[in-house]
Parts: sequence; structure tokens; C-alpha cells
Amino acid sequence: MPLLKWLGDYMTVSELLKLFDDWNIPVVINDNMLVCALRYTRIDDFANSKHPLLKAEVVSFGFYDGELTIRVNQYA
Repeated sequence: MPLLKWLGDYMTVSELLKLFDDWNIPVVINDNMLVCALRYTRIDDFANSKHPLLKAEVVSFGFYDGELTIRVNQYA
């Protein structure tokens, strides 16, 4: 169980995206097994959608090859 979930709080993908000021970069969402769940060419296209992964728990994130890559807990 992730530590923040154990403590009763965790960050969602939507909350993480609100922290970035450059919404023109691509975003990739991977599941907990590092399988690509989706890819958008711009963060704002994904953030303004109604996709259910916006409510997923963030496990980790980073920038790889100019893309914001977010790993989510598929069981959250």
C-alpha cells in the first residue's frame, strides 16, 4: 500500500496537472505495471477532458524525452 494512501491522503492526476504551468507538452499515463494507458499531445487537452484517469492515484511522475510521464495506481 502506498504510504500516502496509508496516511489517508494521496494526489490525483488532476491535482498534479494543476501544478504545471506549461500545458503544451505531451503527457503519458502509465499503469502500475508501466503499461501505457493513454497518451495526449498536450496536457491541457487531457486536463480539460472528463477522462476517469484524472481521478487516479499518482504513484510517481517525471519528465522523459520531453514528455510528462505519470505512473498511476490502477487499483486506487
